[in-house]
Amino acid sequence: MFGYSPEELAGISTHIIYKSQEDFDEVGKTGYALISHGQRYNRDMEMKRRDGSFFWTSISGHMINVDNPELGSIWVLEDITYRKQAEENLRIAAATFETQEAIMITDPDSRILRVNEAFQEVTGYSAEEVVGKNPRVLKSGRHDAAFYQDMWAALLTTGKWSGEIW
Repeated sequence: MFGYSPEELAGISTHIIYKSQEDFDEVGKTGYALISHGQRYNRDMEMKRRDGSFFWTSISGHMINVDNPELGSIWVLEDITYRKQAEENLRIAAATFETQEAIMITDPDSRILRVNEAFQEVTGYSAEEVVGKNPRVLKSGRHDAAFYQDMWAALLTTGKWSGEIW
């Protein structure tokens, strides 16, 4: 995970895997204070690989035996880079979803999964009224079959459609 061999790490300070001296000091101060009282220490933080690149890690620690601290502690580190990236993508998607443009998301069976606030304001339908239904509930009767064929062709080939509809 860090790019070091076990031999390279044997006997040296773990400060080399921390992004900064401040992070190392914080884990040492806060982490050991918690685990010395029988609590677990858990934190997500960026850490440093041998090549100098950074990645997200979940770090947790606890004492082997609180009554006998000389036995040491156990620290488990997990690479959570993909989880952090997914969380960021969700945050961006959520912010994008709350735009002034009306947005409706459907599943592959054409059931409405979610609508944004702008959709509710533009259509007058609340989310509760349309979620789970087919978008044809919005059909006004003002568009011919060719309009809907073109719209569905775009949805099926690109996965999205953008335009104006009555």
